[in-house]
Amino acid sequence: MLFFVGSGGGRFAMITQTRRTGGFRLETEEVSIHFDPGPGALLATRLAGRSTTAVDAVVVSHAHPDHYTEAEVVVEAMTRGGIKNRGYFVGSASAVEGYKGEEGSFGPVLSDYHRSLPEATVALEPGDTFTIGDVTLEATPTVHGDPTGVGFRVELEDDLLYYTSDTELRGFVIDAAEDATILVANVTRPGSDRIRGHLCTSDLVEVVKEARDLRKVFMTHFGMKMIKRGPGREANSVQKRTGVTTVAARDGHVYDL
Repeated sequence: MLFFVGSGGGRFAMITQTRRTGGFRLETEEVSIHFDPGPGALLATRLAGRSTTAVDAVVVSHAHPDHYTEAEVVVEAMTRGGIKNRGYFVGSASAVEGYKGEEGSFGPVLSDYHRSLPEATVALEPGDTFTIGDVTLEATPTVHGDPTGVGFRVELEDDLLYYTSDTELRGFVIDAAEDATILVANVTRPGSDRIRGHLCTSDLVEVVKEARDLRKVFMTHFGMKMIKRGPGREANSVQKRTGVTTVAARDGHVYDL
């Protein structure tokens, strides 16, 4: 199942908390993985009536604050306040090791102390894989402000889930979704209102039309323009244009796969 801790994204949704920005949790029979725990992740989890400590891995796709701000506190929750050396922290090179280049400096997002708490801390580049219980993560490329940012193809027992993270539309996004059965897409802007480094609704339609096995699409990470337009309206548009069930994620809601 998918638990959307928050469905907001981008700087203005983040600083206003018009939609919560806590990322989402993937829960299987064996593990619970929290993807991109931005501001408010722990409080939103608690308010939704779910355990804050029942996490086996924290995954951060890139070192932007709407994706990593509460990574340290979720790591503390995962390790029972640092008492138990358990779980995993997995992320982009910037999130795990830090990055400095022409594009700027990003990360790392954990202090040395918090890096010492999980059982392992793992940096992934596109093509790298890591297995946690019954889940295998494969990092995929993105085009975004953090040049080391990644998305994830997530191999489950009966499904292949693709999480785009933040990225512009490129051929590799379409390729990564081609054989996926579940798509979690960060769609920041409505219609064809593109912004650098992010997907809009029209981009999502193009991806879904090319994917041969998709049976469900979840839209999330909504910016202010998307929120004002109405994510549900945009999801209905995608579904009508593609024939694939499309859901606009809602804060604190749980969805079966």
